[in-house]
Amino acid sequence: MIEALAARDIVRGTGNGRFEPTRAVTRAEFVQQLLGSLGLIDVKAVSSLNDLTEGAWYYSAVASAEKLGIVKGKANGSFGGGETITREDMAVMLSRAAVIAGISTDGQGAALQAFKDQVAIAAYAEEAVIAMQEAGFINGFTDGSYQPKQHTTRAQAASVIFKLLKF
Repeated sequence: MIEALAARDIVRGTGNGRFEPTRAVTRAEFVQQLLGSLGLIDVKAVSSLNDLTEGAWYYSAVASAEKLGIVKGKANGSFGGGETITREDMAVMLSRAAVIAGISTDGQGAALQAFKDQVAIAAYAEEAVIAMQEAGFINGFTDGSYQPKQHTTRAQAASVIFKLLKF
């Protein structure tokens, strides 16, 4: 999976031939990978988010995501690109990007168990988490939890993008 995504220049190593699958993914890294994998980056897009600097390696991806409604920014008008992305925010961005890219998010008809920590999922993210679980793009942990506030690892981000692309 990692090799297939790397071959398409969707994910990269962290240097010295390493991928570091358990390292946390930043919000900027995830948006760059997600929009890059779907061909949704518009190099002419402009951002109104107050912490983006034109010319930053992720500027076009985040500006495109903002333009498309995939990201909306934080209450203070920032994006927080250097912050790690939570699992619930990953699901929200993934869901919005899938809809824009025309990727079906219909479940396979299987009734899924709610995550045992479903009540911990923020109201803004609950619908996306459920939809992405039903579509088979995200999974919980073996204990039945989703851990929505936990950071997304590089392996988890690669896995959802791999599933989204349906290699």
